[in-house]
Formats: sequence, structure tokens, C-alpha cells
Amino acid sequence: MNNAVISSHSISRRQILVNLLTVTAGATLPFRTEAALFNNKSRQPATSQPPLSPVEALRLRCHEVARMGLHYRFGGDTPEEGGLDCSGSVQYVLKSLGLNNVPRTSYAQYNWLKSSGTLRTVGLFLPPDKAIRNLRPGDLVFWGKTYNSGHKVSHVMIYLGQNPQDGKRYVFGARSQKVKGVLGSEVDVFELRGTGHGKLIGYGQIPGLA
Repeated sequence: MNNAVISSHSISRRQILVNLLTVTAGATLPFRTEAALFNNKSRQPATSQPPLSPVEALRLRCHEVARMGLHYRFGGDTPEEGGLDCSGSVQYVLKSLGLNNVPRTSYAQYNWLKSSGTLRTVGLFLPPDKAIRNLRPGDLVFWGKTYNSGHKVSHVMIYLGQNPQDGKRYVFGARSQKVKGVLGSEVDVFELRGTGHGKLIGYGQIPGLA
């Protein structure tokens, strides 16, 4: 990938790193392994490693936001509002990395991927268990029927990957006040389970994050 911005809807690796280092100034970067995203003690100086890929930068940023201890707030899209909702947390993280064309709602984000050609729909020919196995770090994951939203889509999170130590899969985003993530907050890293959280309806690569 060229380090120059390749279109108005994409972002270069260099620019993601500039934005990432701006929002995490003074912090050290964790190891690049998947396990380190879920281990607060694993740290290594940023200067000792090559630049992160856009997806690695996204995963790191998700982990940084998870550490803020934010509450779930319906309609919230900035920490200054006192919390974030699911689509607000997705938009906030992506905007902090320079992707400024991210829609606000989960339904609009679903259609954003659909119109960009990156959406995979879950159904008869792609059952949920197979869809989960197909997920790649950085994918947006969509659910329906988590509440009565009036749309097919009611929830979205960012897939972080699978922890090689225990085989569990993890996502980042916001959930209601009844559910806490691995760091103890409502805007956090959560274990991705195959059942019990609405109906999995689709997933796909974030447009412009290559």
C-alpha cells in the first residue's frame, strides 16, 4: 500500500499513524500479537517496531478507548457527552483515525458497507456460525432485534480478532448498562458469543480502511 492518501474515501497508513500517535501521545504501543490487545501489562516502545497497519492501528485505538471507562449513552457520539452508544463508538473511533465519512447510525453504517460492496449478509447460505469464523480483524459486525429500533439493523461493533491463548473472539463497542466488558465498562472490549445478543445479520470490511 502506498503511503499517500489514495482517495477521498480512504486513508494512508502514515496518516493513520500520525492520528493514532496524536490521540495516544505519551503512551507506548502494545505488542502486535492478538493476545496483547487483551493484556494490559504487555507493553513495548513504539520505536522498536515497524509502523502499524491500518487495521492494527484501529485495534489499538479501540483498546485505548475501552480504557477510558465510558458509560453507554443512547445517542452519544463523543466522550464529552458522557458516553457513547454502539454506532457512536464506531464513528468516534474511526473519525479519530481520519475516516470522516462514517455514517452515524448502525443502520446507515450497514448501508454504507452495502453500497461500498464490502458487506456480507448472514442468512441461508451464510449461517451465523460460519460468518463468525469468517470474520477478520477490523470488520464491522451487525445485529438486528437487539431492541425495537424500527430498522433491520439495531446494533454494530468492531471485530478485534481471536485471542490465541483461549480461542475466544472479541469485539469493541458499546452495550447497555446491564453488560460490562473485559475492562469493566460499557464502552469496552466484549467477548463475541454466537448466541444471546440479538440476531447476527451481516459483517464486512470498513470502506477506506485498507
